[in-house]
Amino acid sequence: AVPHFHGSLSVSRGTCVRPGRGLTTHRDRSPKPKGQRYRPQPRKTVEVSGFEYKVGSDVYRSEAQAVAGSADGLAHTMQTSSGVEYFMPGTTHELAAQPIALDGYFPLYATEVAAQWASTRGGGNGHAQQVGPTTSYGLPARWTLEPGAQVYHMPLDGPALYFGDYVAPIAVDGYFPLYEQLADAKRMSLDGQAQSHGPGSSTGHPTWWTTGQQVLYYMPSLPSGGLETYFGNYLPRLEDIPLYETVLVSTARQNTT
Repeated sequence: AVPHFHGSLSVSRGTCVRPGRGLTTHRDRSPKPKGQRYRPQPRKTVEVSGFEYKVGSDVYRSEAQAVAGSADGLAHTMQTSSGVEYFMPGTTHELAAQPIALDGYFPLYATEVAAQWASTRGGGNGHAQQVGPTTSYGLPARWTLEPGAQVYHMPLDGPALYFGDYVAPIAVDGYFPLYEQLADAKRMSLDGQAQSHGPGSSTGHPTWWTTGQQVLYYMPSLPSGGLETYFGNYLPRLEDIPLYETVLVSTARQNTT
């Protein structure tokens, strides 16, 4: 039989209420995370003909981006097995590489054909030479980049060549290319002239650096190597800017209710 009740029915039981998130603040449980942790988001890669390429550095989604990063000012297309089209700098794979600077040597190329093209493009005879510990040139004695005995290729003529005395330019507060030494800036200028930037500089700008340092930097008046001058508006390429995701980390103690 089912019991019936007439009138009000009430049952009392013991409950435990403890302050926590959503109620009042508590010394053991913070209503807001106190810290943020940044984790770089992995770059997308695609596979073409059994090889993996990084999107945004090896291959690009637009032809204009590939051309901008090309050693010969051209680009070629590549297709994945699913038919998605990407663009790679250079008319061929061999011409895709950009020059690198290593241990004061510049411009260095991974392939001979890329170095030959750089010579032709710079007004040279289209010849290249090998550089490295195991080459007939014999220098440097060892690269600081592992494995240390690899062979690079340099144009024999054409563009400005640096054999151990190349100084890479830096960017500060959107100013580029800058050098810490006046002599380096003059050497990298087509007319041998340079101007200073910073507090008390010859140009008068900027009046201060965001680093708080009262230092002068020097900029070539006519930079060599195809570099453009920027006065506060230089930004790295989009593909060079790392992407981040925000991970909220709770500071609540474990085993608390």
